[in-house]
Amino acid sequence: MLSPHAFGRFTCLITGLVLSFGVALHQGTARAAGPAAAPALAATSAAGAGVTGSALSASTTAEQNVMVPHEATYEMRLASVRGSAGIVGAGGTMRYTFSNSCDGWTVETRTDLTMLQTQGGPVQTSWDFLSWESKDGKTYRFRVRNLRNGQVIETYDGEAHMGDNGTGTAVFHLPDEDDQVFDLPKGTMFPTTHTIELIHSARKGGKFLASPIFDGSAVQGAFQVTAAFGAAKPAMPSLSPLKPADKISTLPAPASASPVAANSADTKTPVQQDVVAQAVDQALLGTPSWPMTLAFFNLDGPGDMPDFEVRINYHENGIADALLQDFGDFALRGTLVKLQALPKSDC
Repeated sequence: MLSPHAFGRFTCLITGLVLSFGVALHQGTARAAGPAAAPALAATSAAGAGVTGSALSASTTAEQNVMVPHEATYEMRLASVRGSAGIVGAGGTMRYTFSNSCDGWTVETRTDLTMLQTQGGPVQTSWDFLSWESKDGKTYRFRVRNLRNGQVIETYDGEAHMGDNGTGTAVFHLPDEDDQVFDLPKGTMFPTTHTIELIHSARKGGKFLASPIFDGSAVQGAFQVTAAFGAAKPAMPSLSPLKPADKISTLPAPASASPVAANSADTKTPVQQDVVAQAVDQALLGTPSWPMTLAFFNLDGPGDMPDFEVRINYHENGIADALLQDFGDFALRGTLVKLQALPKSDC
């Protein structure tokens, strides 16, 4: 069953997307997460040839304006299964909203996913995540709620702060429990700050970024994220609407993908593709993009293998048009099916 934290971190990645399912699988079982407000789908991404991440640098401050306020919906489908994962199907949606609140960025995410297992009935999970991050990269607030089969199984909120010395602290407020406090190592980034740093590095021709990231999608401290990205893709041609034969860019499935992936979003009929195309504002995809691979490691017990990996295609304006979450035993694909710009703030 998909754990809340694995699910949450996937969505957080997209804020940068964002998108991040919380903490990865445990011995072959997946995790699902719940909404209430949490870290941005925001980027945990790749950049900068051998550079280690740090707080928002002066060189990237000017690029904050590239982040476009928008609403996006991703169709989630099982992409592949390996070994004895115990999962035979998965489907749902992830809705993501990224807003500019003048002094910061606000991210709202709602992910609904149904997992079909070889034993037992379907498991329905929902993850709500809300976050606010200051534009100086030093203050972050979040709220999370996780539901399973309609029952709330987890809810909390919290805040995190980075000091002038580069280190910080995160505090989780849990119902009927004492607060949990975690130290954040030097150089820890919050999601949108990381996304901006990622885009800046990609534009400069960087290939790699390693940095601790905190997003609040799990009751724990920062994750170590190493990210690498490929060559830039040119801006998509302006087509309004797309012809049925045209496809929104997608990422390749894992090399060992099984035939179970047949229920993925790539199997849409031409009519379905046309409906999707008309729901996507193509002007927002008219910027260069970079395919990225992000590996998540637990700082408390780092090993040679990441807890999970995310493949994502990020545009220069912070929009992700495709993503793939690889938990090892199985992978989930997210395909962009709706996209629209939000009004700009009068800042």
